[in-house]
Amino acid sequence: MGEALLAARLQAWDQYLAAGTLGPVLNEIEALPLKLEEKAFFGIQMLHRAGLHGQALEEIDQFTADADLSPLVHCKLARIATDAGATFLAAQFLKAALEGRSSVEGLAMAIDIATEISERDLEERAALQLEKLFPEHPALVNRLLKQFDDADDYTGLSNMWERLGNAEARDLCSDLAGLIPAEGIADYGGIRKTLVQRFNGLHVDSLLVRHARRKKLYMHALDIATTGTVARPAAAHAILNIVEDLTLSRDEQGRLVISGDQLRGAIEKVISYLAENPTDTYTRSRLAKVLSLEITGTMGVALIAVLSLDFMRRPLTPIAIDRPKGLSADQLSTRLDLIGNAWKWLDSQSPVMLGKIVLPEHLLTVPADDLAPAIITMMKYLIGRVQDDDDLKQLRLWMMLGVSINSHTTAQDYDLLILRLGAAAFAMTGQVQFARDIAEQILNLSDNSSRRRRAGWFSVADIYQRLGNKMESLIAFACAAAGDTEVEEDEIWDETNGLVRLLRDTGLFDVAREIHESAWNILGRLGLAEANAHRHKFMSLTIDLGQARLKDDFASDLPDFLRRITECAEEELQSASNVEPQAILLAQIILWAQLAEVEVPVKTIETFEMLLDQASGMVARLARSLSSAEPEPEALLNLHQTTEAARYADDVAHDARFVALLSQRLLASERARSDAVTSTLAIEMISDRAVSGPGWKVTSKPLSIVTSVGEPATIAKYLSLEGVSVILLGSDAKKNLTHVQWREGEGSIEPVDAFSVIDFRTWSENFPYKYGIDDETPNLFYTTTESLRLTSLPAGPIVVVADTELQQLPCNILRTGDEFAGESHPMASAPSLSWLKAARDNPAQTDGRKIAWISQEEKLGQTFVAIKTRLADTFEEHGIALDTGPEIPDGLAGSELVIVTAHGGLGSDQKYFQRVSDEGSLVTSGGYLAAHLRNVGVVVLFVCSGGRTDKVPDAVTTVGLAKALLDQGCTAVLASPWPLDSRVTYHWLPAFLDSWTQGNSLAEANFQANRAVARGLGGEPAKCLAMTLYGDPLRTCFQAEVDLG
Repeated sequence: MGEALLAARLQAWDQYLAAGTLGPVLNEIEALPLKLEEKAFFGIQMLHRAGLHGQALEEIDQFTADADLSPLVHCKLARIATDAGATFLAAQFLKAALEGRSSVEGLAMAIDIATEISERDLEERAALQLEKLFPEHPALVNRLLKQFDDADDYTGLSNMWERLGNAEARDLCSDLAGLIPAEGIADYGGIRKTLVQRFNGLHVDSLLVRHARRKKLYMHALDIATTGTVARPAAAHAILNIVEDLTLSRDEQGRLVISGDQLRGAIEKVISYLAENPTDTYTRSRLAKVLSLEITGTMGVALIAVLSLDFMRRPLTPIAIDRPKGLSADQLSTRLDLIGNAWKWLDSQSPVMLGKIVLPEHLLTVPADDLAPAIITMMKYLIGRVQDDDDLKQLRLWMMLGVSINSHTTAQDYDLLILRLGAAAFAMTGQVQFARDIAEQILNLSDNSSRRRRAGWFSVADIYQRLGNKMESLIAFACAAAGDTEVEEDEIWDETNGLVRLLRDTGLFDVAREIHESAWNILGRLGLAEANAHRHKFMSLTIDLGQARLKDDFASDLPDFLRRITECAEEELQSASNVEPQAILLAQIILWAQLAEVEVPVKTIETFEMLLDQASGMVARLARSLSSAEPEPEALLNLHQTTEAARYADDVAHDARFVALLSQRLLASERARSDAVTSTLAIEMISDRAVSGPGWKVTSKPLSIVTSVGEPATIAKYLSLEGVSVILLGSDAKKNLTHVQWREGEGSIEPVDAFSVIDFRTWSENFPYKYGIDDETPNLFYTTTESLRLTSLPAGPIVVVADTELQQLPCNILRTGDEFAGESHPMASAPSLSWLKAARDNPAQTDGRKIAWISQEEKLGQTFVAIKTRLADTFEEHGIALDTGPEIPDGLAGSELVIVTAHGGLGSDQKYFQRVSDEGSLVTSGGYLAAHLRNVGVVVLFVCSGGRTDKVPDAVTTVGLAKALLDQGCTAVLASPWPLDSRVTYHWLPAFLDSWTQGNSLAEANFQANRAVARGLGGEPAKCLAMTLYGDPLRTCFQAEVDLG
């Protein structure tokens, strides 16, 4: 019945969606005579058809699948999950679909989805079933074509195209078969030159690029892929895949095999493609991943910043558009009936799709050209006066009204500005997820002209800059600057100013000043210099301040900065404009002055109070707390709770930046120094909360918000009563360490005289990496940690929760006196207390399997062969299945224990884990390995630096292979934070498995295993303290058996 109803109503519902009105569709579904799960499924499909993939996943998370759901429905859910990026969930739906009697349609869909999400086993199962029903189905034909291509069998490809009646493809593959040599390296340039004379260049390039990549001839592949203009998604994806291949590859001296210019040229091609294709979300997210710390390290941000500059330096053609001034405030006040009726109609259609919704013309009693500018003026007025949720609701209504009349205006381009204004306001008032949703909607609306594409990309850059996401902002800005060079005059000023902010935030201060000066010249040409002089002056101040903050003698500059910010604030108050940036900055300068014991002038305090009177409620509360000598923990909790929950956990890293500022200020207060509950709250807020709980299935939802000041302390208290003491470490605003201990239900603040945060930052420039490669410096561990000691540790097992910077210090080498913690205590580290609570309250469910992977390719050595030989008896004794294939095995997800033996590599500056490789030809990213280990209970990594943690600059989170595994839903990871001596593997693993399978906790089992290493190899910390536990310290092997039962 359900499918018949859907077929009957689908056309009508699609018409509603095309008009941007989702509400009537959902209301009609709710009224249908269907089961609850059928209604839910229809609703999910409509959200998917509307392009609201994140919201569709949220509904799937609440969806209870009926046992009677057809295989086709499971396939459709798999497609929805795949389009939303939830590949693990998609695989689960596909498994369910293939267990039933699937239709031809469902099986064909399953093959496509399984191919897309790289589930080779599921693809094979679906193909075998489809062959029995429809052997000539196009899905099977396409699969066979791909298999011939993957095998470099161009003769087979040619024969297949012959059967399919495609003469051009047949001849192309036939010619290529004759030109590709059986041995040696092909002359790709010569082959291409020959083939493009007869065949489509895109088809030629596609075949040659794939062949060169399979042969691992990445530079040849890049040369072909970047030959012409990139016009298709597949071509952009090919470039990004090759760039990843090259940035992870190293020559014999360990150097990058791609030059900076080559990398820049390749990324420039992708940016140019995205500039013209703003709705290609996948390519944009793939680019962000390739430019991330996990792939290109610190080069990524620098590269995209340079590209933005290059594009922005192209000559622009200013254009003037004559726009109506719009209704005055008095005139608008006489049209309140129009506003009220419009809002009432919009509410009746809710939820609506911004940008698609169109207000019925009969409700417009004034020309849209007059109303649109008035709405923009009203929004600007409201933005600086938001005090509570009612004000935010009203701002949303004005924004919805503005975009709903856009198509009635002559210019039809007010919508992007209105959405940008709204999103910027929501970003500053804590509505961070809504601001992100608006940014993505802007891109969907900007694809119908080159000028709108540029404006759309710049809007997104502006929004993400305000959200603190530098990479997304830089990518969007580069795409804007790479687009149309005809720009409205006032938009040139906005764009130039936006670039200045980005360059400042990236630390390119001199270049920022250069662009800032050109912005002043633009203002002069527009005749707007006098009216905007105060803003220009304020921007100059922020550049100087950002650079001065890096100086050791910054405190000596504070009196001058206090004077300058006071002048800027006074001028902003006189202009009656947006005072919030001044309020936040002045609060921070007052804070720094207090910490440096620099007197703050009375005039500055008076000006600050006037700023707070005019700022929005959230900004005023944040600024007041930041500047307070004794901020209240309740203020921190309020800021945390009024920051909108992110849809995905990794966005928390940027959303929490103001919370982190206030947390470090609170940590430096007298109250925090004497109260363990307050300090525990503050450290929890600067720990790594940008990670979902273990075992997540649908989306990587953020951890639950903290509900009270005492909640983190309560978590620590109960953990300490479960048999593991809790240590919390946090660096405060004065760069001092706070050390909190919870043992047997009691909390205390410990003295920290022997720990220097400044020395720790110096230590982190070379360590812990150097511990694994320097075996000549005597007493290296002791001499380098002399000023990184704690005064005491509680007895017994310990779990450490530290702020995201201090998480770089491995817990095993926390030092008291002349002893390292791991020598006498079972130790573990966890991202946050909230993560630990999630792990203990909802233990990850696994299937109980135990698997080891040791690639046996020997081209570059025989270390792994020796490890396998030494561990063979251990694997057999404990029922561990061994895979020795040259690729990361499929089907590891959901196992209880996975042991990985591989080489690990950091970036070129010996920071940030990047590469996993074997002793043959496998080279891949840590993220790729982590994705294969989805929701594994316990992961053992015999991988150099696999346990290393690095702080992400400008975000409240960390990065590393162990963190990536926790991101993928794993419960615990055991790995070394520095290069690992291969002999450790066969001394450590037997002892670990013996202890764990006897019922001991992971922390205890790791402790006993490290002791076995000390007995076998000696007491050198580089060996006997290498294997470090990240995650749940209390998980047991028996717990895994209970999960399976």
